Amino acid sequence: MLDDYDGGRQKHQGHGPNAARQEMPHLHQILPCPDGNYLAAVDLGTDRIVTYTQDLKRISEVHSPAGSGPRHLAFAPDGQVAYCANELTNDVGIYRYHEGHFTYLHSVQALPDSFQGLTKAAAIRCTGEYVFVSHRGFDHISCFHRENEDLFKTADIPCGGRGPRDFDVYGDYIVSTNEDSEDVTVIAWKKPGYPCTERIALPHPLCVVQFHSV
Repeated sequence: MLDDYDGGRQKHQGHGPNAARQEMPHLHQILPCPDGNYLAAVDLGTDRIVTYTQDLKRISEVHSPAGSGPRHLAFAPDGQVAYCANELTNDVGIYRYHEGHFTYLHSVQALPDSFQGLTKAAAIRCTGEYVFVSHRGFDHISCFHRENEDLFKTADIPCGGRGPRDFDVYGDYIVSTNEDSEDVTVIAWKKPGYPCTERIALPHPLCVVQFHSV
């Protein structure tokens, strides 16, 4: 599987084994790597993460398990480990990262064994010692504790709505954009019962972005 390079533009090629969702490349996220030298492109349609230079020359690629559908990537604070939310298998892929190269280690299931419905993993965040991933259908945000290069589930936190397309963590609170229920909720994730402390009506909210003053 090769990509086309044309004067600063890249075109992904190929497909995955899930005919309904992976009939062609589907780039769901492009983000800078923590060393500042490379970009990581997360391709749900071809089950891979491709690394490019800043001027879009391909450096490397790593494949996730076939049919997993990698969607969103988050780096640990030290920049040496990355976690990927796999939309189609609802698990978290764990990768080692070094100078533009990812090495797949293993995956950790994010859903509880008791859940039997249809759901799709969406966003992922890493904040210090915790990793969070949201699920549309299950409508919870799974919380994991980080230990070296592994993850251990600590909680499934209700998002307070339906279809948590994105979220972010602000200290003791999670802000969740619930696309299907058309609201934004604030969840006190460290309190017993994970109470929803605020709800804001908003048509089809998709993304949460933190702004930092300079």
